[in-house]
Parts: sequence; C-alpha cells; structure tokens
Amino acid sequence: MLEERGHIYKGSYEGWYSVSDEAFLTEDEVTDGTDKQGQTCKVSSESGQPVEWLKEENYMFRLSQFGPQLTEWLNKTVFVAEQDWSVSGSVQSLWLNKTGQCPAVSSLCDSTRQVSVQQCPVFVANKTRSVSSSVHSLWRNKTVITPTNFEPAVRRWIADGLPDLSISRQRERLQWGIQVPGDDSQTMYVWLDALTNYLTVGGFPESGHLWPADCHVIGKDILRFHAIYWPAFLMAAGLEPPRKILCHSHWTIDGVKMSKSRGNVVDPFDRLQKYSSDAVRYFLLREGVPHSDGRGYVPLTLALRDLPPLVEMDGYSDQRLVDCVNSELANTLGNLLSRCSACSLNRDQVFPDWLPQVFADRCDDDDQEMWRRLASLPGVVDCHYRDFNVYKALDAIMSQLRHTNAFVQKHEPWCLKDIPEERPWLDTILHVAMENVRVSAILLQPVVPKMASDTLDRLNVSGEERYWGNLPHRTERVPLGTDTGALFSRIKMKAC
Repeated sequence: MLEERGHIYKGSYEGWYSVSDEAFLTEDEVTDGTDKQGQTCKVSSESGQPVEWLKEENYMFRLSQFGPQLTEWLNKTVFVAEQDWSVSGSVQSLWLNKTGQCPAVSSLCDSTRQVSVQQCPVFVANKTRSVSSSVHSLWRNKTVITPTNFEPAVRRWIADGLPDLSISRQRERLQWGIQVPGDDSQTMYVWLDALTNYLTVGGFPESGHLWPADCHVIGKDILRFHAIYWPAFLMAAGLEPPRKILCHSHWTIDGVKMSKSRGNVVDPFDRLQKYSSDAVRYFLLREGVPHSDGRGYVPLTLALRDLPPLVEMDGYSDQRLVDCVNSELANTLGNLLSRCSACSLNRDQVFPDWLPQVFADRCDDDDQEMWRRLASLPGVVDCHYRDFNVYKALDAIMSQLRHTNAFVQKHEPWCLKDIPEERPWLDTILHVAMENVRVSAILLQPVVPKMASDTLDRLNVSGEERYWGNLPHRTERVPLGTDTGALFSRIKMKAC
C-alpha cells in the first residue's frame, strides 16, 4: 500500500546504527562510551549500546513529507466527555465562554481547566451532600500526547526536519525477519513490520475493528517510533493515527533505569507472590508518576510538613513498597473498616441508617467540610483517572480516608457505646465512617480489586451497587456482611 501510494523508494542511507536496538540514530542520539571490552566507542545515548557507522542501499520511506501532517495531528483539539455522577440526578450546569475559567472545576481537579470551546457544559458539585448534590461532568481540552512534558520533544524533532527513514536492511546482515516483497536481498525494518500488529490485534481490516486506538500506551524510550514513525506510516496508508498517546516514564533502581544487561531488574512474579497482587499494583500506581523517572509521590501526610509534593526518590525498593502499603492499605483503610465494624463497638453488626439532624447538631465545620468533600470525591477521582494520573486519584482517596480517621478519633465512639442516649450519635459516627469506606472502596476497584471487593463484601454492598453509577449516599440501615478477618495484614520485611 505504501509503495503503491508513492511513499517508498530505494536509496542509499548513511549514519550511526545500533545493532542491538535495530535502529539508525542521529548525531544528537549518540555519545562517547565504551564497549564490553572497555574500548572507547560511540554508543546510543538512550540505551548505552554500541553503534557503528553504516552506509548501505535500502528501501526508504518519505518521512520528510509528513512534518506538516504530524504537526496538524498534534495541534488537534481532543474533547473528552466526562461521565456525570449525580446523587439524585439534579445537576447544576454552567456555560462558559471560550476563554472562561471555572473555580469549581479547579477545586475538583486541582488545576484550573481552560475551556476552549464555546458553550462548554460543566457540571459542578454543590456544597451539601443532599438529594441535590452532584459532581461535575466536563468537556475538557486534551492534548494528543500526555503527559504534556513529552510533547515538546516530538515538536522539536519535526521542526528540525524529518529525514527519510530507512525501512529495510540488507539480508546478508539481517537474516531474521520478513523479506521485502519482491526483493529477497532486503529484510523489512522491524519497526515498520511490528507496528502493523497494532492494527491486526484490533481486528483491522475486518468490520467492527477497534482502530483508531482511543489511547496508545508506550514507554518514553520509544516515543519517536510511536509519535513520529507510526502516525506517519498510518497517514501514508490513508488511516487514522491514535487519538491519544500516553507516554510513561520508567521505574529506576538507585536512580538507574532497570535493564537485563545491568542485572538490576526486579522480578514482578516474585513480588506478586511475596506481597500480593493488590500490594504491588497499589504501590506502582500510587508512587509511580507518568511524567518523570525515579520519582515517588509524597503522601499528603508528608506534604503537610511543607515538603514539595514531588521529591527525588531512589526508584523502586521493597522497603518503599512495604512502607507504602502498610501505611495506606493496612493502616488508613484497613484499620478504619476494622474500627467501625468491630463487634465491641458495632454490636448490632450493621451499616447504620443516616440521621442528618444528629449530624447537623453534633458536627463542627471541619466535620461538615469532610462530608462535603466525600460528595465531590468521585468527580475528583474520575478526573484524575481520565487524565491517567492514578497517583493523584489515590492521593485524593487516601486524603479523604485520613480525614475520616481523624473524625472518628476526635469523636471517640468507643466512649459512647455504653450510653443509651448517645446511641443516635454513635450510629451517626459509624455511618459517616462506613460511607467514606464504601465510596472509597468502589473508587479503588480498578487499583486493588481483591481488597476493594473484600471491603464491599464486609459492608454488604451487592454486585449491582458497586458501579460508579451507584455512588449516591447510602442512607438505609443494612446488616454487615461476614467478618473474614483483617482486610489487609501488615507486611513484615524479613531480615537479610
């Protein structure tokens, strides 16, 4: 197809070539280094692998012609409709001007959203957790490449001028691979061949295929292949490029990228067996950030000590994983559920019904604010999930649970259990705690599915009530589910 459309020709290519990476490199992608024998040589700046200067006749793709189309693709405005979440279906709609800003959306999503389309519908939560409470639904301006810090590099590559791309190798030098149709002296370039698998795995060209991809997830080390070569190949073939590219950074060990050659790779299967899938999933999503290598997200408890929200870390370590999940899964969430469901405190073993007047009479402004934040939490989490900032979503959930723990600690329900006239207030405290746990567990299902399921089982939340559409306030009295023990047992590090 590419040849028929005139995008391929046979020509001579000269430049640095990495055998192990199977890629030609530009001058700025090469630096001085050493080979395995310690001899000085040129190496790839990205992989550290030796490169050699090579000149040969290959088939070439006219990449130089696609700069304007790639720029137009990057400049596309992608509007994503956010899902509405409403307690009772009552929604407040704001209509913004082209350059309008919405403080309510800023408070939900932690950064002011610029709205670049006229009459953009924005739904925001009101200030009470009542029958009219709702959380925003928003059409937001999205960039093609996210996080946005990776986009300038792609634009720079285009601005510097895209050279035509060698898409084959001489067969005598690269025997493994697919032969170029009609020329048995040439082997197809792996990236041209391999990238087409994205189409076929999505069912293309059969009817009902899933291309173009709504979001294409890649690592930052292959950004050029997926943000320059791949969309150019697709455009040349008359096909749509991906609608969005999520480019993620790397986990490191002692500040160095993991690699088999360095022998510093962490065995994921070993960690899954050691710590459980929920623990590993939670840690990687909680402390991994898509926009930067070797950085960890500092929980709110640390950020409150005037530390920056992001600080340099040494990358992955078992100790960091254990500290993270013990602090947040075992202590913050697990202990809160254990407290409010313990037989010594919750003698009837129920999720108490809602007594709004008792809450209004006995709670101060801080308590009221915590309760209002719970009404907005699904919208906040939804916003971060859709932006692929899972770590921010988890921070919002854990922040809410920490405030809930503080609420329980402040009102000391264990001091009320033997005072009959305080029973309504005790039930109200338990209701507030359990409702926070219920909503948080539903929101945590994509990250820690087993722990979230166990939590919802204990709160007797049916399968039909675990969808985001069933997040409205649970007001009725419900018997608790079976007590199966600790929700998440603290992990103890074994001494070396």
